[in-house]
Amino acid sequence: MGRDSVRLPLILGLTTLAIATGTGGCAQQGKHNAEFAEQATKRMDQLKSGTQWSLAQQQFLAGDFHKALRSVDSSIALNAEVPKAHILRGRVLMEMGRLEPAREAFLEGERLAIVAGVNNNPENAQAQYYLGVLHERFNEPQKAYDRYTKALALDPTNAQPLVAAGEMLVQLDRLDEAEALLDSSRATFEYNAAIRQSLGQIAMLRTQPERAVEYFNQAAILAPGEQTIAEDLVRAQVACGKFGEAEMNLRRMVESAERHEGEARRDLQHMRVRCLMSMNRQIEARDVLLKLTGDTEGSADVPAWLALCEVSAAVNDLGRLRSSSARVISLAPERAEGYLFRAVWSQRSNKTSAALADVNTALSRTESSEAFALKGMLLKDLGKLNESAAALARATEMAPENAGLQRLHAQVRSQAVTQVNDSGQ
Repeated sequence: MGRDSVRLPLILGLTTLAIATGTGGCAQQGKHNAEFAEQATKRMDQLKSGTQWSLAQQQFLAGDFHKALRSVDSSIALNAEVPKAHILRGRVLMEMGRLEPAREAFLEGERLAIVAGVNNNPENAQAQYYLGVLHERFNEPQKAYDRYTKALALDPTNAQPLVAAGEMLVQLDRLDEAEALLDSSRATFEYNAAIRQSLGQIAMLRTQPERAVEYFNQAAILAPGEQTIAEDLVRAQVACGKFGEAEMNLRRMVESAERHEGEARRDLQHMRVRCLMSMNRQIEARDVLLKLTGDTEGSADVPAWLALCEVSAAVNDLGRLRSSSARVISLAPERAEGYLFRAVWSQRSNKTSAALADVNTALSRTESSEAFALKGMLLKDLGKLNESAAALARATEMAPENAGLQRLHAQVRSQAVTQVNDSGQ
């Protein structure tokens, strides 16, 4: 054999070894490439999922719930293991009125947050909070309270579930617990207006308007311009007789609503009228009432027409008293007040018999001390002292704290006795 024939097997062996070695390296590299590609795809899906979630969040905040739902569903399709995506989906569905699927989404968010571990407690707290909101929508205050307290335990730096838990205790008529819960957290949440507002509302429920005013004032300082706090404050001011402060605040609120929102806020104007009347500023109250009754909505506003009757009687505006009482009778013939105010007009117009007829009609609707008192005075004017004394006796029974009414009753009763004695002689 030549040298070439000796080298041939060696070359063939080396070649085979090289081929074998080369093939193994390519296979290994192909495996790494596949894993890298899979991880890259997963990372890309996560990025796309996050982008879709951000878009859904923006659409949700803008109130475009249908688009938000499509975007958050796309986010979940790309990455279904993110708790906040399911929580956002639940919030969107809840705002759309789809409460059952919203509950399922929140529960899934809760499950994923628990699986993810302690570092995801804030997301679990969110799931607990919105499950509480859902139970509140279902009118289940105890279940809502349980969820809110879980949320607070998971995220004690968030005042939102604290306030919500307090509100549920109020609904459950557990005022002592609600007050204790909120009051114990005031130092922690020193600059939180909602806690002060809730404490003020509890004080109002306890018929402690002066205390409520203090809380609402604190809340107003912490959250200037917050409309609900301003309205709570004026109601508390009215309740404790601070009519001047309340009227000033109400005037500003009404003017602001008209200027910025173009809204009349009739409820606030009604409250302002009450304040003006309580301060004997009847002419100003009448001016407000004329505006309230002067538009389309006001033409059927029975409380406004009744207030106009009351103001007209107070300033002896007989023409306005007659027209406004007639309006009340036409709008609410089943109510006593319209007939009673028309009786006042008839009395002052020297139409005693007509006034007595209207008072009797009013009493057939609703018995009141005012109606019996007016009937007693009308019967006295007609010389029917015994009947007058009987009517005034009923009035004093219904309003025993009215000293003037008691004096009138005693006077008429004495005159009735004298009348009987004189007739006997």
